[in-house]
Amino acid sequence: MTARLARIILVMKRPGNVRATEGVLAPLGAACVAVGDETALECALDRGPGVAVVDASDFGSRAGSLCDILRSRELPFIVLAAARGAAAGVTEGFFGAAHYLEKPVGKGLLQQLMYDLMQRAATDAGEERRCTQKS
Repeated sequence: MTARLARIILVMKRPGNVRATEGVLAPLGAACVAVGDETALECALDRGPGVAVVDASDFGSRAGSLCDILRSRELPFIVLAAARGAAAGVTEGFFGAAHYLEKPVGKGLLQQLMYDLMQRAATDAGEERRCTQKS
């Protein structure tokens, strides 16, 4: 299973979570770039298109601002969060995420959702290039 868009931004702080997520997403054949704050996220976004996975449990109330940055750049993303976060109403700040998943997340589910998101993003990028070239 290889996706056409070859970059996934992992918005996470914990090295163990980064390694585990990279391992799950490795079969997609995409390069993973880990970022741990707003500045690093902005730098990663300046390097070109991709998709993202936000581990909301790493950021607490700041996770919403990270999602705002992704949304403002129209980058498709998935939010991962602890089940207690959903129960506490934390999901409000993640409006705009393609998917909101409560941990633990099944490996196959995350791979399939990310693959679909990458395919959609690659198709959108291709259509945008064609429109720009016609102008």
